[in-house]
Amino acid sequence: MLVSMFGAALLTGVLQDAAPSGWRVAELKDEMTDAVTVVAVVETETARLTVGCDGRLYMRLTTVEYLGRGSAEVGRNLVFRVDDRPLYAQGGRWNYGPNQALNRNAIDDLVGRWAGGESVLVRAKTYDHRDVDERFGLEGAADAIAQVYAACGQQSPLPVG
Repeated sequence: MLVSMFGAALLTGVLQDAAPSGWRVAELKDEMTDAVTVVAVVETETARLTVGCDGRLYMRLTTVEYLGRGSAEVGRNLVFRVDDRPLYAQGGRWNYGPNQALNRNAIDDLVGRWAGGESVLVRAKTYDHRDVDERFGLEGAADAIAQVYAACGQQSPLPVG
């Protein structure tokens, strides 16, 4: 099972039971600062895709694969493909760490491209240029992600319902 990205000792919260689609929503509280983070999460056996709000919107891909070399490497691409639509590369916006890639920019554009899709294929590159591909289902994503956007006081780019 994928090591939890919520493993920090001071974060508490419970993920709701997964919907049939696999998307879950959680409200996590930092016990030290009382700061609240709301996340929408979908998982495979080897990866997790998170859309969250910790005061700012973000997206994070967490994988069992070793992606980075310790400290965050800025500016590497992640490539997305919804169903059989054209590829969409977001370059220069992803910060890579040992087993994750994080983006705090242009989330609306990326999430908006998921509208009407059944699944999104995400490709990351390891530090030694190997492809890491993960496919995540999009059924139920709009409702889950709408809760995250609401926590940030924003409107989701995905139609809900």
